[in-house]
Amino acid sequence: MAKKPVSRAVASLNVLLAQVNKLAPNRSKAADGWIGDAKHMARHSDHNPEPDGTVDARDITNDPSGGCDMRRVCDAIAASKDKRISYMICNGQIMSGRTGPKPWVWRKYTGANGHYHHGHISVLDEGQDDTTPWKIDAAFKKAAPVAAKPAALMQPVGPVPVVPDPPTKETIQAVQNRLRELGYNPGDSDGKMGPLTRGSILSFKNDTDGLTPTDTIDEAFLTALATASPRKMAPERANATVAEVAGKIPEARVHWWTRLGAGVGGVGAGSVGLLDQATPAVGYLSPIRDFLGDVPGWVWVCAFVGVCAVLYIGSQYGARKATEAFQNGERR
Repeated sequence: MAKKPVSRAVASLNVLLAQVNKLAPNRSKAADGWIGDAKHMARHSDHNPEPDGTVDARDITNDPSGGCDMRRVCDAIAASKDKRISYMICNGQIMSGRTGPKPWVWRKYTGANGHYHHGHISVLDEGQDDTTPWKIDAAFKKAAPVAAKPAALMQPVGPVPVVPDPPTKETIQAVQNRLRELGYNPGDSDGKMGPLTRGSILSFKNDTDGLTPTDTIDEAFLTALATASPRKMAPERANATVAEVAGKIPEARVHWWTRLGAGVGGVGAGSVGLLDQATPAVGYLSPIRDFLGDVPGWVWVCAFVGVCAVLYIGSQYGARKATEAFQNGERR
């Protein structure tokens, strides 16, 4: 039986990586990769080795603040119409090379991973080991003065990055996908600013130094979102109890009237002498009782207990929601 060929990255993409490293020596390499993991192996992917062992794809970390803006790199490759390219994915969009649909035009990418934290480059078999240098130098020269701008996260690169107001559906969907990649729960990627999405935006801002803790999409937020690392929640926050949170967030405190409601309800459930014990309450309510007619005292006591129960349940619910907000980072 013939041995399975050893997997190897193709030479053309090794050349591209070496050029990027030389042009941006301080860039992050956190999302670099070439060969697929178990998830890639379970589906068709250019990160999986072909029968001859070659892997025709490479991911390079998108790190504008470190000098490597992968959207600009992809645009530079597209401008040169490099014949080796099969397709490129970056910042929620995909572009085919000369053999694909709508060559050299960015289109919306519908895959689960929007590729915001790295750029994906795939090459054709016929040019996979072509070691001609890639024409990407201009991308790095232009990237330096606008490294922190977030325009490439949601829109094609332009001279002046602008966050739409209100944000477009596509912008919100891109934010939802990216938040999910980072470990937050923005709900479905429906392009709507629902409570889960707003809560996740607020959580991200609370987790990130230098951001104003609001639930809105702004330029500073998009800049931080583009290069953020996956979320790491401190155990003491994630596992905080209602009692621990009560000292930090007023809404998590169970107020005196909730205890009163619980006490009155407990007495009513466990004592046959409820009416006798509630005589003072009936006395306070007697003017209203006389006005409405001859209503039995037990009706007023039941009403009083019911109101206390509602207040108790409401306060407990508020305390629980406030605690959840603290645990997931929406509140500090």
